[in-house]
Amino acid sequence: MEVQSALRDKTDYLDRWNAVEAPIRRALIARYGHERGTEAFADARAYYWEHRERMANHPNLAGYLFRVGQSAARRRRLRAALIDRPADGVQDRPLDHRLAGALRGLSARQRVCVVLVFAYDMERAEVAQILGCDRSTVDTHVQRGLRRLRQALGEKTGR
Repeated sequence: MEVQSALRDKTDYLDRWNAVEAPIRRALIARYGHERGTEAFADARAYYWEHRERMANHPNLAGYLFRVGQSAARRRRLRAALIDRPADGVQDRPLDHRLAGALRGLSARQRVCVVLVFAYDMERAEVAQILGCDRSTVDTHVQRGLRRLRQALGEKTGR
């Protein structure tokens, strides 16, 4: 009986994790770049494993774990600054080198929303849930981000 209960708990944990793993990883990498985002994702996963019983019925697991990853990334950045290492930038390799600079010119929220919606084809409602905001907020960040990207890349904005 005890073994069956443990297996059921592990299965429940894995099912919930599998449902939120990709969006959290993508959001953290979009927000912090590949290296810092991957580290933040690992911290969020470790936190979930460590607190799995308490998190079993959390209503917004993806959003909560995204915040855990954000906190971990901030702590790492502060530690890096304290030991005088340069902060990480966006390290993904976009097709156009100008795009990397233009993405760095966006606010953090605009960059996350644009990358998740367009690079990862995520639904705006899903992005909103992960970021803990309304869908209309995601729409606003996407619109403003795209407008700034077009301006930075020298394209007409239509306004």
